[in-house]
Amino acid sequence: MDVFTRRSLLKSAATLLAGAAPPWQGLALSQTPRSSQTVYSDTSAVVDTASGRVRGYIDRDVYAFKGVPYGAPPVGQLRFMPPAKPRPWTNIRNSLQYGAACPQPAGRVDDLNQFFFEFDRGYQDEDCLSLNVWSPGVNDNRKRPVMVWLHGGGFVTGSAFELPSYDGRNLARRGDVVVVSVNHRLNVFGFLYLGSLGEPYATSVNAGMLDIVAALAWVRDNIAAFGGDASNVTVFGQSGGGGKVNFLMAMPSAAGLFHKAIVQSATPMTGNARTIEFSTRQTASMLRGLGVATVEQLQALPHDTLRDAYFAAGFQAEFELDARSRWNRLGATELRLIEFDFRQPARNVERLKTLLQTRYGHDERQAQMEVTRFSSRLYADNMGPIADGRVIVQAPFNPMAPDVSARVPVLVGHTLNEGGGPIFFTAAREQWTEAEMRNELATRPEPVPDGVVAGLREAYPTVRPVEIYAHTLNQGGLRYRIDALSLASRKAAQDGAPAYVYIFAWQTRVMDGRPRAFHRSELPFVFDNTDRCAHQTGGTDEARTMAARVSDAWIAFARTGNPNHAAIPRWPVFDAERVPTMVFNDVCDVRLDHDRAARLAFEKH
Repeated sequence: MDVFTRRSLLKSAATLLAGAAPPWQGLALSQTPRSSQTVYSDTSAVVDTASGRVRGYIDRDVYAFKGVPYGAPPVGQLRFMPPAKPRPWTNIRNSLQYGAACPQPAGRVDDLNQFFFEFDRGYQDEDCLSLNVWSPGVNDNRKRPVMVWLHGGGFVTGSAFELPSYDGRNLARRGDVVVVSVNHRLNVFGFLYLGSLGEPYATSVNAGMLDIVAALAWVRDNIAAFGGDASNVTVFGQSGGGGKVNFLMAMPSAAGLFHKAIVQSATPMTGNARTIEFSTRQTASMLRGLGVATVEQLQALPHDTLRDAYFAAGFQAEFELDARSRWNRLGATELRLIEFDFRQPARNVERLKTLLQTRYGHDERQAQMEVTRFSSRLYADNMGPIADGRVIVQAPFNPMAPDVSARVPVLVGHTLNEGGGPIFFTAAREQWTEAEMRNELATRPEPVPDGVVAGLREAYPTVRPVEIYAHTLNQGGLRYRIDALSLASRKAAQDGAPAYVYIFAWQTRVMDGRPRAFHRSELPFVFDNTDRCAHQTGGTDEARTMAARVSDAWIAFARTGNPNHAAIPRWPVFDAERVPTMVFNDVCDVRLDHDRAARLAFEKH
C-alpha cells in the first residue's frame, strides 16, 4: 500500500551501480552560472508585439523581457472595469525591469520568514497589468511549450517578482520552454463586488481573473515571436495562484487559451464556495465606512484609502457572519470596537477577546478558544472571485469538474507539511511527547478525533508528534490533501482528460531541518532555482538533484500532458479507487491511498 513498486526502485539502483548516468544528470547542475555574459544592446533582444516593439536582454543565453504591458492602466474610469487593450507605442520600449505590483498591504515581515523567503516587495501602483517572458530563443520560428505562472498571495497580495524562486530563466533553459509570469489586479481593485450599483460594473468582482484571461490572450497573439507555441500553453500556480488556475478552468472566456493546468497547494476551496452574500456585505460595509454611494466616488479615491477600507470591511463582514452563526446577536457598537487594522493583527486579537468577554460574558479561556477558532476561519477565501454564472460558470470543482475545461489535463498536489514552516516548528514543539500532542489536539476549539491521529500514524509511522499535529490544522497537510484528491476525483469522474496527484515531501536541511516540506517549499525546485533560493534549500547537491526531478516532471507535463520522465518511477494517471500519488523525496515513490484512514476520520470531525 505504501510503495508503488520495489522492483522499479531496485532497477533504478542497479542502473546507477552499473555506471550508467541518470538521464537528468547532465542538467542537474544547470543552475551553476556559465561563462556566457549578460547582453544588452540596441538590436540583440528586440521583438515585435501587437502593441509595439519591446527590447529585453540576454541573461546567460536566455532572453528576458520584463514589465511588458498586456492591458491599459486600470485607473480612473477604468478602475473596476474589465481590462482594456494596452495603448500602442511607436518607439522600441525597454522591458528590462518588473512592472508594478498591485497595491496591497506591505507590512514588515519577521526576520525568520524574510530570511527564508527573501521577499521582494518591489513597488506598488494601480498600473500593474504587465507580464514577464523568459525564452531560450526569439524570432526563430520555434514552437516551444509555454508555461504561464500565476503567483500566490491569495487574491489579495503577492506579485510575479515577490519571491526569488519565481525567476523563469533556469526553467526556460532547462526545458527549452517559454516561461511567462503575470501581475494583475488584487484585493479591492480586482475583486470588489459592485454589481448592485449598475450593469457596467457587473463583472468587477471578477476583474482580477479577467486580467489573467487578458494576459493569456496576449500570449495567444504574441508568444510566437518569443519562440513559443500558442497552441501548447500550461497555466501553473501555487497557493492563491493555484486557486486562480482552478477558476480559469471554470471560465468560458479562458477556454482554448490554455491546454494544461498545474495546481500547487491551492488554498482549500472545493468545499467552500464563495458567495455573493459575503461580497455584498463587504461592499456595503466599505461604502458606509468611506461615506460614499457611487462608483464614480470610489474611482476618485486614492488607492491606499480604498485598499485599507476594503480590508477593514472584509474583516467586519467575516466577524458579522461568524458572530451571527455562533452568538446570534451583533450591533454596530460592537463592530466599531473590533475595527480591523491590518497593520496591527495583535491588536485585532485583543479587541476581539475583549468584546467576547465584555459583550458575551466569555471567561479568559473561552475567549481565547473563540479567537483561535476565528483566526483559523475560511471566510477570508471570500475576498476573491465569485462564480456568477457568467464570467465564471461554477465554483471550481464544486460540486463537479467544469465542462469548459473537460479536455485539460491537470497535475495537482501540495507539500507534505503545509501547516508547518520555519515559524510553526519551534524547538519547543519539537520536544512534544505523544501525550502532549494529544492534549494540544483535545484543547482545540474543534477537538480532533483519535481516529485522525491513528490514521496519520499508520500513514507516517516515524514522524514526530508535532508533525502529526501540523497535519490536522485548518491549513495543514491533511486539509490540502483532501482538497487535492477531491479535485482529482472529480476530474477523473469527468473522463475527459487525465489527472496526476503528487506530494512534495523533500525536507530542507536548513535550520536543523525543522521547517520540513512547508508551504511554498516546492517552488525553488519547480523553477530549478535551488541555488538562487539557498536560504530555503541549502543550495546543496541534494537540492539540485531534487530540482532536476521536480522541474523535469513539470516540463514533461507542459510538453505532453504527462509528467513522467526517466528519473522518477512510473507515475500513474489518478483513479479514485487506487488513489496513486507521486511522493517527491530523496527517493521518489508512488503510494496507493496511503492515508485513507486519516482522511476519512478527519472529514467526519
